[in-house]
Amino acid sequence: MARLKLPKFNFFKNFYYLEIIFPVLILSFFREPLYFFKPRIWAEDGTIYLKNAIDNSFWNIFDPINTGLSEINYYSFYTNFISHLSANIFPISYAAHINTYASFFFQILTSIVIYKSIFHLFKNKYLCIFLALSPIFLSSPEIWLTLISVQFWGTTGLIFILNAEKQSILNLIYSFLAFFTGSGSLFILPFFLLKVIKDKKNDLVL
Repeated sequence: MARLKLPKFNFFKNFYYLEIIFPVLILSFFREPLYFFKPRIWAEDGTIYLKNAIDNSFWNIFDPINTGLSEINYYSFYTNFISHLSANIFPISYAAHINTYASFFFQILTSIVIYKSIFHLFKNKYLCIFLALSPIFLSSPEIWLTLISVQFWGTTGLIFILNAEKQSILNLIYSFLAFFTGSGSLFILPFFLLKVIKDKKNDLVL
């Protein structure tokens, strides 16, 4: 009887790049542990997004007209979605925790995207890890760990995705969230389409 051969599974290679996730967790936490232990609501996170989530239904997050603001900058899918969870799914007393941890989750995604996208350029794992971590210590925690900042960091991640040698499911998911979470990301879309036309790679066309 023929034996069934299972594909080899490299834990550290396939489990979402733990070699970059662990440094992100450690560096972010020890840089400013107060924001993790005692998170807070910052500026627009509360006065615009959280208020909008309390006043409107879930479907409102897909409609920029219903935010009551004409600026496209305030049409942020990820921010509106997390704010809805904070206001309606979880106790409102935990809104600051949900917002902060959701922002940190996007930070982790951004670091992974940068790490994966530049590896073919430098061929040095430790240099790539350092560059992927650089947005954390080049920005202030007040800016990074807020929902309003997701649109800016989504744009940052997309710049690296645009230069990636090969696209992945994670890159596609990240691109979707970024394109629908900030006007800055939308400006990159034409360049992404030009790259698809130029390279004509199946993964980019997808």
